Amino acid sequence: MKLFTFKSIVSFKFLFSLAATFISLAAMAQPVVTLTAPSAASTTISTGGTVSFTAERNGNNANWTGGNGNFTYTWNVVSGPAGGLTFSPASTTITGNNSSTTGTFTINGTYTVSCTVSEGGGLTATSGIKTVVVLAPPPPAVSISPNPTASTFTGGTVNFTSSVSNFTGTGTITYTWSVSPGTNGVDYIIPAGNSSSKNIVFNSVDVYSVSVVASRGTESATSATTTVNVFQPNLYSTSGTGTVKAYRVNSVTGAILNGPADVFTPSGSTAGLGKNKANVNDANGNLYYILNTSSNNGVVQIYSVTPSGSGNVSVGSIDMNGTGDNTSLGFVRLGFDGTGKGWIIAGDGASAIYIASFQGNGSNPISNINTYGNAPLSVNGGLASEFQNGDLAISGTGVLYAMANVTGGDTYIYTLNSLLSPTTLNKKWTVQTAGGVFTGTSVNGVAWTQTGSLHISTGNGIYFIDQTTANQVSGTVQAVLINSFSGLTDLASSEFPANTSLPISYGEIKVRKEGSNAELSWTTLSEINNDYFVVERSTDGIRFVQAGIVDGKGNTGTKETYSFTDPLSTTAKVLYYRLRQVDADGKATISSVVSLRLNGTKLNNYAVYPNPFVSDIKLQIETDKQQEITVRISNASGQLVMSKKVILQLGDNIVVLQNLESLKTGIYMVELVGADWKHTQRISKQ
Repeated sequence: MKLFTFKSIVSFKFLFSLAATFISLAAMAQPVVTLTAPSAASTTISTGGTVSFTAERNGNNANWTGGNGNFTYTWNVVSGPAGGLTFSPASTTITGNNSSTTGTFTINGTYTVSCTVSEGGGLTATSGIKTVVVLAPPPPAVSISPNPTASTFTGGTVNFTSSVSNFTGTGTITYTWSVSPGTNGVDYIIPAGNSSSKNIVFNSVDVYSVSVVASRGTESATSATTTVNVFQPNLYSTSGTGTVKAYRVNSVTGAILNGPADVFTPSGSTAGLGKNKANVNDANGNLYYILNTSSNNGVVQIYSVTPSGSGNVSVGSIDMNGTGDNTSLGFVRLGFDGTGKGWIIAGDGASAIYIASFQGNGSNPISNINTYGNAPLSVNGGLASEFQNGDLAISGTGVLYAMANVTGGDTYIYTLNSLLSPTTLNKKWTVQTAGGVFTGTSVNGVAWTQTGSLHISTGNGIYFIDQTTANQVSGTVQAVLINSFSGLTDLASSEFPANTSLPISYGEIKVRKEGSNAELSWTTLSEINNDYFVVERSTDGIRFVQAGIVDGKGNTGTKETYSFTDPLSTTAKVLYYRLRQVDADGKATISSVVSLRLNGTKLNNYAVYPNPFVSDIKLQIETDKQQEITVRISNASGQLVMSKKVILQLGDNIVVLQNLESLKTGIYMVELVGADWKHTQRISKQ
């Protein structure tokens, strides 16, 4: 046997090693193709959409053996709906390491895509796959803002803006705006022209629905509906340089029902705001404001704006303390009376308060300016220095109420002795909260409700002064916080209540039978501009006729006593009497009613009639002392619909609640609430 030599063994090992090396090199030289775009393994698009693909081969030409160096990239639909995908380009022959294409997907479904790369005359390799999910496109859509609700006041504007999505193709989109109910150009105004936004003006109180239809070609979409609550304001507020806002408030409870809604932005920081009542000189009943300037030299600049917020113009100025006095006045407030006349009170916060009036003429300059000799007003019962903050409001009977607040101290209500010849402010009430110190800070605004109560603005919100809480004995009136706000600087309303219990000046009213006469006697605790009393008589407590006239004492802060004799010539069993007090300027207020029993007629201690009622309710009450009570009427749901404060005289009293025909048919509860008693009776409205 022939033995292997050492040399043979070495040669064998060399050949084995060389073969292994070739096998390893062959394995390393295998070509690879990778899809580098899109980066995600799966992509989701809408029908008709496109995806960009990029394929990259690995290594260099050494990995691709036996070829000519020209590489063809061919794009493949591995799976998916037939005919739903096209590539552009479908293939490319280049010498580079990567190539791209765009795939367009026209049929919904799930697709897988790969790329095959081959070298001319050489090797071929195919990439892994990328998945594309094609979904039906979302339908065209349009939305509007604000949504779902908005609010504004009569004559106010709401800005609506629309936004579209998923509209395909090109060209102008048409926007068709609609409002219901009502008539365009009457109840609301939609500006003409094709626009994605509209400033819609609302002229009438109602609840409206606003929407828009967007369309282009065969595509169309309708927005969701925005509900717009349009209200008639009866209260306005201002806050320095911030916007003037409008509200709708409940005249009985003081609660804010609607708003706030922005009206306009003033020309500077406001010190006073007033709302005129529409009249022959001011057809719109404009808003007026004055600026807060620390160096005004006593001159007040007045601006006017329509209730819708347009036409912000300066309409004049008034020198409050006269040309010879350049003292700047830090306390400056504005209000209007029911005749369209504006009133300004201004003070230095120390020793002097001035008053002036003018005729408001809308956007035209003010006229009939009267500064009453630039003479400071006298202050009865208080000090001019108490007017550091506050405001003024004027009732329908022409009584000016001025609210005075000492910074960090008490708040008071003063009345003016006369608007014909104003000379004296008389302190009437100290404002309290729950019978204690008033919690409002920096009092700066006061405005009437139509029923004779007040709203006041403070540094910490809006308070409500319920007229029924006025206590003539203690000289106090209560306020309650109804909304917390900061930054308010004044309030205004165009409400001028004919009756309010705030100016109570009567003491006791009595009537008794003396022989063949009815003898009336009454006292007043204070009188402001009192000309005379008309004594009125009635046989049913509703319809009154004049029985006589008694002269008044003019202006007095002391208790005064009056009497009147009325000869009896009637077959009625009960007579009712009341006093109509008339001011020198013709304004009148009505007292409570007292009754006189004739021919031994006996009255019940308490009765409410007629039941059912149509428009008037009579409350018959017998009391053994003079006292103050509150009469409330609530509906079947417990909602307060009327509240009135009444002073009962010793003996028989008839209280008549009139003008209730606007109440809905149904059941109501009448409550009489005294200091230590309460009566409730159910009554129905026909």
